[in-house]
Amino acid sequence: KLNELYDAVRNFTDRRGRRLSTIFLRLPSRSELPDYYATIKRPIDMERIRSHMVTGRYQDVEALFEDFALMFNNACIYNEPESLIYRDALVLHRVLLETRKQQERGEDSGPPAVGPLVRELIRNLFVSVMGHQDEEGRCYSDSLAEIPAVDPSAPEKPTLNFDIIRINVERGLYRRLDIFQEHMFEVLEKARRLNRYANFKKELKM
Repeated sequence: KLNELYDAVRNFTDRRGRRLSTIFLRLPSRSELPDYYATIKRPIDMERIRSHMVTGRYQDVEALFEDFALMFNNACIYNEPESLIYRDALVLHRVLLETRKQQERGEDSGPPAVGPLVRELIRNLFVSVMGHQDEEGRCYSDSLAEIPAVDPSAPEKPTLNFDIIRINVERGLYRRLDIFQEHMFEVLEKARRLNRYANFKKELKM
């Protein structure tokens, strides 16, 4: 099962045949990227994960799963939401979840727990929105990556943008689909208002 999880992430390719795991195989050294090690407190890559597998460090599948989740979360913390590596981390995390879910089906034939299924659905929806591309391969979410967490027109409201939603999704904080949907729509509405305000300012300058 450890090999099955590792290989699922290692060998996954997108519709263009690009292997998404390549950038995650080995981290740059501290001398090559000191800023990364200053930001990320628990760095890990697939080479280290494989080493732990070979030496028998993982006593169960969940330990391997947690290290993969840490690796993907590190990528999302350090990289910008509009970057390719950020989106690849989300996609590979979904591959990890789906593979683990298939394994669990073989382990237990009892009724599925509703909570994990809802959280998985929410994760898949978020990844689909953030990774959606047009016919030329451009992600629509790129233009939404710079939405501020604080709403200038309503600074008293709780901070919210796509990065905060991602963290909530990663931590499994959304237990209800309607709350997740409400937050997504709120960020999109904020983007619409800010875009309208920016266009208005341009018209005034002209």
